[in-house]
Formats: sequence, structure tokens, C-alpha cells
Amino acid sequence: MYKKLKFWLLWLTAYAGFLLLTLPAIQVVRLLPAAHASTLKIGSLSGTVWNAQAQDVEVGELRFRQAEFSPNVMQLLTGKLSFNIKLSGQDLNAQTTLRSEPEGRWHLSNLKGSVDAAQLPGWLKLSSRFSGMIRLSFDELRVHAQGIQDVRGTVVWDQAGIEAPLP
Repeated sequence: MYKKLKFWLLWLTAYAGFLLLTLPAIQVVRLLPAAHASTLKIGSLSGTVWNAQAQDVEVGELRFRQAEFSPNVMQLLTGKLSFNIKLSGQDLNAQTTLRSEPEGRWHLSNLKGSVDAAQLPGWLKLSSRFSGMIRLSFDELRVHAQGIQDVRGTVVWDQAGIEAPLP
């Protein structure tokens, strides 16, 4: 009897592991609170929770053609929800590690990215025109629903140009 129970427990564990390894990413995204908010829109999502790809992603005012993400296994082993993310857009590219923190905060580490400065007027609701390339390199960035809480890093604006209308 003990051998049969041991066999069935082993089989059930293997089956549960298989289900976890092949869990579709779309099922996990539906469980996230941000997926129901109007700030996150995903055109199409494919892959598993361990290696997912998304097309036409919008996060607030930011738009990306492609996004790739996978969980950070070392952080998962410590009980923290963390993802490695790579984003590609027409004028914005970035990669970072995103980790969930208590009270709805998000912690981004090793954020590296670049953005065309021509995108700034739309994000900042300005009528000026900007040119150049902005390079971001943040060691730490903490975000809450009310905005950025803490940031450590650098922003470099190469070949900066600002054209503003005269009254």
C-alpha cells in the first residue's frame, strides 16, 4: 500500500511540475492587478510564464513594439516576485529587473535604456520640440501608484536640442 501511495504522489508531483512549466503567460497576466487597470494594454501575448513575448504593449503613455520577460529564478527561490524584462519600441528601448514590493510598490534595478528626445513633448504635455538621444542608467528605481519614490542613477542627453515657440 505504501509503495502505491509513493508512486501516486510521485506521479502527481511530476504532473503538477509539468503544468507549472507549461503554464501559458496569458493566464498569469490575467491574475495581475495591473492587467485590469487601463494603464497596461497588451496586443498579443505568447509563450509560457517562464519565457513570454508580447507585441504592441502600452504602459501609460509608453508604447513598445515588443516585450520579452521571464521570472528571475533566484528571487523566486527567496519568495519574491521578480522578472527580467526587455522592451523594444520605435523610439524607446530598455531592459531591467522588476521586483514587486509591499504596499503596491515596484522596484526596478539595473535599468538601462535609450529614448529619442522627440518623444518628450507628448509625455510631458509640452509644445516644445526636442532632439537628441536620452540614455538612462538607473541602479535603483522605486515606483508607487503616486509616481517615482526613489531613484539612483544617471540620465545623459546626447546632442540635446530644444525648440520652443515664442509668444
